[in-house]
Amino acid sequence: MVQSSAMTLRTAPVIANANMLLHYDYERDKEDHYPEAHLQICATSEEWQRAGVRLDGDERLLSKLHLPLGGRRFRPTLEDIIEFLIVEKLVEARPRRQWTKAIETSREKFREKQLRAAIRRYPHVALNQLRKDGKLGKAEDAG
Repeated sequence: MVQSSAMTLRTAPVIANANMLLHYDYERDKEDHYPEAHLQICATSEEWQRAGVRLDGDERLLSKLHLPLGGRRFRPTLEDIIEFLIVEKLVEARPRRQWTKAIETSREKFREKQLRAAIRRYPHVALNQLRKDGKLGKAEDAG
């Protein structure tokens, strides 16, 4: 079980926070009011400066905003960042079949693990859906 993780996108190796573009963070059971899985974008514009003025009058820059990202189970992964960089042509990739296969294989493992955890938490939802899809009969429920 992952307690916390951080994935950063930078323009160069770590040199304080000066070269950070964005970061995905996950912190299980966060004690403050921010979402467990969130994105912070290290950028600014006049519009974000105006929009970032909080109700208490304090300014909240875009880099300090915690944009929710699917919560505990269905949060972004490193594969999402890699795909973003390749699709947007910001990095050079191996031939398409190689990188897409590697990403999908890794994503499937993560998604299956998260789905198993979600089913453990909501077994009635899984059973109802299997019944609805005709994949599970009443007799199978009893066993």
